[in-house]
Amino acid sequence: MKTYSSFQKIIVIVLLAALLISLVIPILTAVVYGEEVDLTESEQTEIASEGRKYNSFDILKNNIVPEPVEVKEIDIDEEAVSGEDTLKGTAYPDPDTNMGKIYKYITEEMGLNRAVAFGILSHIRRESRFLPTAYNPSGYYGMCQWGGNRYTNLINWCSENGYDYTTIDGQVRFMEHELNGPYSKVLDALKECENTADGAYDAAYVFGMRYEVSGLSNARNAGYSAMEMFNHE
Repeated sequence: MKTYSSFQKIIVIVLLAALLISLVIPILTAVVYGEEVDLTESEQTEIASEGRKYNSFDILKNNIVPEPVEVKEIDIDEEAVSGEDTLKGTAYPDPDTNMGKIYKYITEEMGLNRAVAFGILSHIRRESRFLPTAYNPSGYYGMCQWGGNRYTNLINWCSENGYDYTTIDGQVRFMEHELNGPYSKVLDALKECENTADGAYDAAYVFGMRYEVSGLSNARNAGYSAMEMFNHE
């Protein structure tokens, strides 16, 4: 029977360890930060031919679309969000509402256009109806329903930077922090969205698929909702 020297055994162990690490690290990164996906040249060409930047990006790399956690029991104070779902007869949200405060921060502090703002707002409305203390018993919290490590990061980052994580102010700043950090490619894509109804769809689609990781159906529905918001007069 063939035997192997200690050196050969060490080489085999090292190779197996390297293979294991190469498989585990991407998984851990996706769990902690959410998977970032780059469009290939062929995907960009296909998308451009359809007229919108991202609405044909229906599947992520390797045809895997993360399934969203079902959110059926969010604790929401109905009086606290009264009137938050409408634009009150104007093309801009009421600045005294949570929706208006988020819109103002996105457009004035982050410098993103109106279409992108509505793309993001369409998801926040679905996730929490703009209530920063919305809580899902599965462990998801806030206007964007952060969960797991991202929920912990929200609390820690706000504490370290002097903000209250239970408020709109703290949460919009944390969202911007994530978009300037681990989700910077999402921000780059949002900046490319035009200030049009189609741009609002694109922004909602990108934000849903690559920041919220809400799943294909929710990203599309948010896109159509964002278009309606943008076209509101």
